[in-house]
Amino acid sequence: MIQRLPNIWLSSHGTPGQEQFARNLETYLGEKQSPPSIVDQEGPALLYIAAGVLFNNEHSSRPKLTSNTTNDTAIVSWGKRFKIYKDRLTKITSFVREYTPDVDVFTAPRDPIHGIGNQIFYAPPTIPLHLGNKSERIEDTHRREAEVLNMHDWLHDVEEDWSLPFVWSISKLTVGQKRVWIDPNAVELHVKRQIADTRANILLNLRCNAKLDRIRSCPYSRTCCTDYGTKPISQLGFVFLGSIHLAACVICEVLDICGSSSKLRQNLFDMKVGFLILALLMCYYADRTQIMAKGSKLRSPIEFITLCVPCIAVALITIRRSPSPPRDLTATTKAAGQPFLSRYQTDEWKGWMQFFILIYH
Repeated sequence: MIQRLPNIWLSSHGTPGQEQFARNLETYLGEKQSPPSIVDQEGPALLYIAAGVLFNNEHSSRPKLTSNTTNDTAIVSWGKRFKIYKDRLTKITSFVREYTPDVDVFTAPRDPIHGIGNQIFYAPPTIPLHLGNKSERIEDTHRREAEVLNMHDWLHDVEEDWSLPFVWSISKLTVGQKRVWIDPNAVELHVKRQIADTRANILLNLRCNAKLDRIRSCPYSRTCCTDYGTKPISQLGFVFLGSIHLAACVICEVLDICGSSSKLRQNLFDMKVGFLILALLMCYYADRTQIMAKGSKLRSPIEFITLCVPCIAVALITIRRSPSPPRDLTATTKAAGQPFLSRYQTDEWKGWMQFFILIYH
């Protein structure tokens, strides 16, 4: 089970999310002191903490931050906000250091399946990216960038002495990425929900897949965070027989191209049937395995239009008049069998529509 607890750093004391985080942290540290068996573990396999960027907000209505402010707009100095940020993070790492064994994870004995065991990580704040053109927002973004860099410098200084591993690569995932922020033209404070989830899933997949790899290595029939269930014998049988028949169709097609034709091969192993089986196999692998899994999509109209324009250009360049029907047909046959669009037109239309559908998805 994956739990997401937002805004626990700035929430008031006693809120459900904050209490839940405290319970998970205490359970994690308790099991680090006296590791139970794997079956009896109740703590989280991975604690991923991402916090810090909200301390770049110089306007605050919280009493602890706004006391002794110099004006009525409640602008809190960076020195005060930076001190509170360091105090919060220091308390977390002191708590972790006090209740976890002081061992080097790279040299300590490892469980043959679970490796170094459950871990806790902290992701440093990300440098914001502003895309607007308002001078006051640009100036505010420069201020935030400087404050985040101050945080990074301080974290680099204390990293070696702390028991809280930092995941610097997480904060680098969105550097220079224009479409990952909720409002890049205004606040540029938070990344989109799916980006935040992807950051956490990177660590979770590394943790889980390493464990699964120790249990059973390649070939994989599963991935972490993706449960495709048990595949029935009927599905596996269809995949096996379909793969054999498709391979036979390909071989027979090659033989026909080389001049060795056979009526039996043309009837049983025609590539028209092979294409149908290929489509069914592709649907199976796309829906039931990770081989053709789709990634999370970020809507980008500009990229969609950019890819569609070449397709439209090629379609316009290659337009040809449909061939005329044979002249030996009678007028009655022409009137009865004349569709609204010719077969050539409908086939070409369906072909170009497939291009646009693939681009969209």
